[in-house]
Amino acid sequence: MITHYLKYRKVPDRKTRFDLISYSEPAYDNDSFKPLVKPFIYVCRNPHIKANTCRKSDIQISWNGKNLSSVYTIDIEKPELGFGDVNNSADLIIFLIRDDIIEMFILKDKKNYSSMIIDILIDNELNQEIEIFRNMAI
Repeated sequence: MITHYLKYRKVPDRKTRFDLISYSEPAYDNDSFKPLVKPFIYVCRNPHIKANTCRKSDIQISWNGKNLSSVYTIDIEKPELGFGDVNNSADLIIFLIRDDIIEMFILKDKKNYSSMIIDILIDNELNQEIEIFRNMAI
């Protein structure tokens, strides 16, 4: 299911900047993936807290002033897990966020299957595939 992997590390002495430290190849196989392959991203808490029926993301990921993806927390018991989508595409992103590292696992054309994929992620059924992509990264 996973098609791409990206890993970013927080830049010391910078509040929101994370630099790309590894990724899986191919990194440029389609237009929907290209916007995420950036040498750095900015990660900010979403300041928009409003009392209405729409769910607001917990974190925003941006580059060059444009939103690349919003991150929604999956499970209160696993706050390091999140999901989002690649803007203007049908691709799903699974986020693993720990301390100063952000890992992104891209699942091409799986946005409409996010609930099912999140269920198998929480049940640790994607762990082997996640490790394969980590080991393939350059």
